[in-house]
This record gives sequence, structure tokens and C-alpha cells, in this order.
Amino acid sequence: MSPGRRPSGPFTTGPIPLGRLDTRVAVATVRLAAHVRPKGALLRKLLIATCVSALLLCGSAAAAPGPVVDQSFTTPGGATASINDCCALVAQTFTAGRDGLLAGVNVDTRNPVFTVPSLRVSIRNVEGSVPGETVLATTVTPTALNPLSQLITFPQTVQVRAGVMYAIVINVENPPTSVAAWDGATGNPYPRGAACGKYKPGVLTEDWFCYTPEFGFPSFAWFDNHFRTYVTAAPTTKDDCKNGGWRNFGVFKNQGDCVSFVATKGKNQPAGP
Repeated sequence: MSPGRRPSGPFTTGPIPLGRLDTRVAVATVRLAAHVRPKGALLRKLLIATCVSALLLCGSAAAAPGPVVDQSFTTPGGATASINDCCALVAQTFTAGRDGLLAGVNVDTRNPVFTVPSLRVSIRNVEGSVPGETVLATTVTPTALNPLSQLITFPQTVQVRAGVMYAIVINVENPPTSVAAWDGATGNPYPRGAACGKYKPGVLTEDWFCYTPEFGFPSFAWFDNHFRTYVTAAPTTKDDCKNGGWRNFGVFKNQGDCVSFVATKGKNQPAGP
């Protein structure tokens, strides 16, 4: 073979673009199968089956990674935050560890008495060190019994960014006079956030506070509420949206919706599946 010439036949050398790799393998396999003599019928069938598999693979986008646990604090520790006692709103702040779409959260709430209230669970921004007033996502659970094994999802899409602090905020939805409990642990076992509360109207300042030195709480009063957050990778290029790839993320209405999300770096939120 003279220098610089490409070899003849079904195979080529040199880098092959990833999007064309499966197609070339499939075509090469078909050509190879065509040269197998009749006595090699079994081998021919095997090669053609491989070819079909390759063609099917190359025609669809690779599946997006599923949700993974990002932030988590679940260590037992004997602390309990009372929801709707002194504080109408109880929260746990956390700092996202990766960029992506929030797929859901776990909390560790229960009914401390015989009433069975429903709870509103929300994701909010954080202003300074306390939960802010911007509700990014919200949903209502039928009861206050939400163990760590139960995934709570939201109808809204929340894009989280690594290093940014957010808050899981819980309040009693109905009946409004009921109370609930959110279990956790004493000390500062989750240093990337804190347990917080907002006083009821007419109780002290009615402002947000957290159980930290910033708000004058001694170390024996510090604690964190149990929680987990789950994050799914978000599309980062237009190619992630093509060939049906937008379906893998579970939050986009169509390919254009996904491309718009990428082009605006998340400013145009998904329109929903």
C-alpha cells in the first residue's frame, strides 16, 4: 500500500466521529456477512443480528444519566424540629454539589400527635444565610408521614448549580392548626447548610433565623434536619437534545424546548413533558 492511501474494503483507519461510529460498524458488518459462504449460515445470521443492533443504537441518542444523590444528611441524632409550633415555616438549607436538574428530595417528617396534617414542601432560594421568598418549586404531601425512603417530586423544574445554596422549606398545609415533626441530629453534622425557622405572626420578630452562631444560638442548640437531594444531569449542548435525546431528561416538551434551554443556559425553563 502506498503511503497516504486509505485501505480498500469495508474498514477504514483514522478517527471516526462518534455519531457515525455505530453506522460504520453496521455497514462493515453487512459487507462482511455478504462474503460468508453458505456453509457459514449460522455465522452470517450472527453478523446480521449484530448489524441490526448497531443500526438501532446509532439511530437513537444515548440515555441521560439517571438521578443521583447529591446532598445528604441522614445520621440519627435525637433532634426534632416542630413544624407549626413556634414557627410556621421550618427549613433546611443545603449547598448543591453539582450542576443539573433537581429530580426530588427526601425529608424525614412525621405526625407527632393523632391529627394527620398535609404538608407543603417547597424549594426556595437563599438570601444571605436564610431561606428567601422566591419559591422555585412546591408540592403538597397527603400526610405528614414522609420517611427518608419516600421520594418527593415537584411539578416544576429546578435547575441547581454547584456551590449555590438552596432551602427545603416545609409548612403545615391543612388543617392549619395541626403540628408535625421533622427529625434530625444535634450539632453541626451538615456543615454546608443549617436548620432554620420562621416565627409565626405575633411571635418575636416574625423573621427567618437559623440555629447557628450568626443568630446567637450556642453550640448545644445547633442541629440539622434529615434530607437528601437528587440531581439529574442537564443538557449542555444542542446535540444532547437531538435524535430524541430531549426525552431522556424527562422535563422537556420537545426538541426545540430542550435546545432553547441549552441556548439560554437554563434561563428558558423546560415547558414540561
